[in-house]
Amino acid sequence: MAMENTAITIHNSRCLVLGLGRCGTTLTRVLLALGAKVTVASRSGADLARAIALGAEPLALANLKTSTNYDLIFNTIPAMVLPRSYLRLLDSNLVIIDIAASPGGTDFAAAEELGDSGHPCLVSAGTGGSQDCRRNFGAYHSSPTRETLRGGTR
Repeated sequence: MAMENTAITIHNSRCLVLGLGRCGTTLTRVLLALGAKVTVASRSGADLARAIALGAEPLALANLKTSTNYDLIFNTIPAMVLPRSYLRLLDSNLVIIDIAASPGGTDFAAAEELGDSGHPCLVSAGTGGSQDCRRNFGAYHSSPTRETLRGGTR
């Protein structure tokens, strides 16, 4: 999804991974292997230390609003971590991919509304449906399955 919905390559892109559980750790490793500049946000000090050990930049989740310069954001936290107030701060070319368990951690309603005023653009709900808005900023949500984690489609 990330490569299909951006005009940039993953190499040298600025990526934010929210959460460092199993999915977040795997994403971080893959993104780093592809040459991305990865920041990991978590509220756990142990996870932030693990992010450093993996080669990523740590970011305390409480400080998320101070860090907005990303090309891609991957959310794995199944709680609201990307509210309207944060979405408004982001660049319109940014893509958000939310793979957290339902209901996800992105304010999808706000992403859709902001898309009409030049912020978020593509919003896909857990049903797999998608809505096109007017810009390149995207937010995707799907509950991860074995197939999607291996790169397959739903």
